[in-house]
Amino acid sequence: MEPTREIYGNIVGGELVYLAMVIAFGLLGLALSTNVRLWMQGRPDNRLQHLWRRTKVMLVQGLGQQKTLREWPGLLHFLVYTGFVVLFIGTLMVAVHEDLGIHFLYGNFYLFYSLTLDVFGLLCMIGVLGLTYRRYVIRPTGLDNRREDLIILVWFLAVLGSGFLVEALRIGATELHQHPGWAIWSPVGATIAWVLDRLTMSESQFLFWHRLWWWTHMVVTFGMLTYIGYSKLRHIIFSPLNILLHKTRAKGELAPIADLEKALEGDEEAMARVRFGVGKLADFTWKQLLDLDACTRCGRCQDNCPAWLSGKPLSPKFVILDLQQHMHATAQAVLSGAEDPSGGVTMLGDVITDDVLWSCTTCRACEENCPVSIEHVDAIIDMRRNLVLEQGRMPETAEAALRSMEQRGHPWRGTQATRTGWTEGLNIPLLAENPGAEYLFWVGCTGSLVDRNMHVTKALVKILQHAGVSFAILGDEETCTGDPARRLGNEYLFQMLAQQNIETLNNYGVKKIITHCPHCFNTLKNEYPQFGGHFEMVHHSQLIARLLQDGRLTPTQALHEKITYHDACYLGRHNDVFAEPRQALQALPGVELQEMAWNQRKGLCCGAGGGHAFMEVNIGRRVNHIRTEQALETGASVVATGCPFCMQMFEDGIKSKGAEERLRVQDIAELVAKSLPDNQQRGEE
Repeated sequence: MEPTREIYGNIVGGELVYLAMVIAFGLLGLALSTNVRLWMQGRPDNRLQHLWRRTKVMLVQGLGQQKTLREWPGLLHFLVYTGFVVLFIGTLMVAVHEDLGIHFLYGNFYLFYSLTLDVFGLLCMIGVLGLTYRRYVIRPTGLDNRREDLIILVWFLAVLGSGFLVEALRIGATELHQHPGWAIWSPVGATIAWVLDRLTMSESQFLFWHRLWWWTHMVVTFGMLTYIGYSKLRHIIFSPLNILLHKTRAKGELAPIADLEKALEGDEEAMARVRFGVGKLADFTWKQLLDLDACTRCGRCQDNCPAWLSGKPLSPKFVILDLQQHMHATAQAVLSGAEDPSGGVTMLGDVITDDVLWSCTTCRACEENCPVSIEHVDAIIDMRRNLVLEQGRMPETAEAALRSMEQRGHPWRGTQATRTGWTEGLNIPLLAENPGAEYLFWVGCTGSLVDRNMHVTKALVKILQHAGVSFAILGDEETCTGDPARRLGNEYLFQMLAQQNIETLNNYGVKKIITHCPHCFNTLKNEYPQFGGHFEMVHHSQLIARLLQDGRLTPTQALHEKITYHDACYLGRHNDVFAEPRQALQALPGVELQEMAWNQRKGLCCGAGGGHAFMEVNIGRRVNHIRTEQALETGASVVATGCPFCMQMFEDGIKSKGAEERLRVQDIAELVAKSLPDNQQRGEE
């Protein structure tokens, strides 16, 4: 006799399962439709372009669980996820076999089918038990336990446990003694059946309890299916959708406020379209509202957030969850068209406080670690824009930096330095005098106006001259790229500075730009194209690595240093430049490179991003002090960086720890320049 089983064997009225399925899916669809209606209250956002590219990301990160598997708890989630997927596919196969009349569950295929479902069901149960242990015994700080978490875990165990019990009772009645060779291909069910058989259950008892537990399993399963729409389990549907609709613009690129200048000039049509940031839920785009429902509350964003780790009130997780709660608390009023659906609750102030928004360093650690592609930074900057442009609320130090950018073209209020003061005696051509130079060296505000960073600028010039690189600078024609203005929420000032710089660069016909500031690098590369500025951007660490590889630089002076490299957020996580800085350092004789525990994509922010280099947030610890401690733990004598802001933050951190004799901070350019022979010949251009 060929191995198989009767699908509805011992079950009377099994067809009613389809009525239960229709009811469950109907209730699920009703719940999900409410969510969709809420998202549609948001502003338009085209997320349907580049569909193939989006689909590939969704397959890798959504179905393939790439980001989830970066940390060990992700393996437990993966076991649960794959287990239920396989069990669902197995159930569909039963429906195809029985209801469509395509009979294939026979013979060796049936035995393999039985084994596969048993193995994946067991792995799924192990995953659920592991997650339960982690949540209620280990209790990591990133997880907040709610009633629904326990309900979901218990429900999962009930579905899996009742499924195995139904299988065991069927095997006990039809296979354990009659076809033992078949039974062993369902090892979990066969084991339970063997135990029950030893308890002297008769065949009639097996059949009775099988019928009872079959219906129990159906009720529990379809109950869980319905519950998906009313709990965080909706992420099963929303998370893959959110990943599919992820932003395809550059990671370091913020979306502009379109028609902003026209609106501020009084254009009525533009004023009707423009939103000066986000002050209420309806100001978000529909995709940003989908973000709120896609959150799984896993806590990875919070676990990696420098603001949270340093004791500040910002948790990226709770920004999303608090907005989600606000959205659903006002859902009935919103969908009924009430004039003030918020009920007098202000989103900025009551739901999300100013201190939360100003604590963000825009380092993207939250987005880098979010397994479902939530765009935290965009939402936070949009809310900052509303505070600054519409409400005029910001820290005094941030306001002073913005005023300095507007009046003096840079954020370093109080400095007496000039854009060209550092060039004295270095024979550096201005672009106006040498318009045919291959590269424009974009010095940046910090590189030209802050004493410590002038040394870095001069070191880079030495390298460029040694390698025979054709370059020139703008000098007094250079002004701030506007990065701090945009991150601090003053989009209008950013656009004004960007348009001014683009006009200057385009007038000179600039094609290639070198800069040693990752913030300038990111803005010129990723954000200036929004306004017609298209340039080939090269960070100095990338150029140095290339010059070393091509033999145009030959470091010969041994440094005899143990160096740890700090990944600047706007170079690393924002622009994926991880390899070249390390290649440059490893090419230096006498250097031992020692990584910090938190490095590359997991590297901790220095604390200067998001405008924090120019403002004070006197809550909790300083982020740069924590990062300095991590550098000291390596035993390195030098912390190397490729960012002028990181340089300043480490200088302060080292002094605060009294570690000047143990650790110093140097830019990659300074280390490379130090390793070059003083008499190295000028290379060929």
